[in-house]
Amino acid sequence: MSFTPEYSLTTTQNDLIAAENQFGFTTQAVIGYSVDKRMELISGLVYEFNSIDMIDYTPRLGCDANEGIADLKNSWLEHDGSVHYLGIPLHAKYNFSPEGNTGYVRLGYNQLFRVSESNITTLVECNGLNIIETEGSLRNMTSRIDVGIGFEITSGANSILLLEAVGGYTVTGVFKDHPIFINPNILDIGLRLGVLFGGK
Repeated sequence: MSFTPEYSLTTTQNDLIAAENQFGFTTQAVIGYSVDKRMELISGLVYEFNSIDMIDYTPRLGCDANEGIADLKNSWLEHDGSVHYLGIPLHAKYNFSPEGNTGYVRLGYNQLFRVSESNITTLVECNGLNIIETEGSLRNMTSRIDVGIGFEITSGANSILLLEAVGGYTVTGVFKDHPIFINPNILDIGLRLGVLFGGK
């Protein structure tokens, strides 16, 4: 079992998206298969909670043009809420030492399935002239690449304590695809604390 408090950064190359960085957390139960004394394959079940607070100025409506000049921030989308995921991790881990206390690196893929969301997406048209609220704007599934570097300490005959710096990047974005709206990716940076049972 492990627990990861996370700090989420919304990443995009578009200057018209303004996002507040958010805190979230992940907890997971995993099992490992030793390929050899250093390499291990890991899978299991992960639960993840993320918060969302973002303003997207990419919508373009007819009222945004003033005498032929577009006002880039006259209409916008507001995303505000949270989302819960269950997922399946598929990771590979390399231990620097074959036994005892050791540092390690980890690289993997998470397939996340949305369980519930409380996200409200608000379209503000023409600088507030018309406001439309919708729900259910998040993807049912999203994919994330994870990387981590950490250290394990043997604690007793059958348990291991671990501390790991971890980063994750959503390669598919978190929102449903739309022809005119940007779907930003999320970068999660966290610190993973855990206990592994069964030893090495």
